[in-house]
Amino acid sequence: MRYTTYIGDGNSSAYRDVRNMYIDEGIAVKNEECVAYLQGLALILITYGKQRIP
Repeated sequence: MRYTTYIGDGNSSAYRDVRNMYIDEGIAVKNEECVAYLQGLALILITYGKQRIP
């Protein structure tokens, strides 16, 4: 099985690990961000502002 599209939550180390699995074969893995994660993150930042996130 080969993963050519990675759908993630902003964790760049996980994407890097998947990408590096295929680097020797010359297969490019496309990084897609999960919209629900980004919306939730935006809501947290709007709600808490510069306060420490619980």
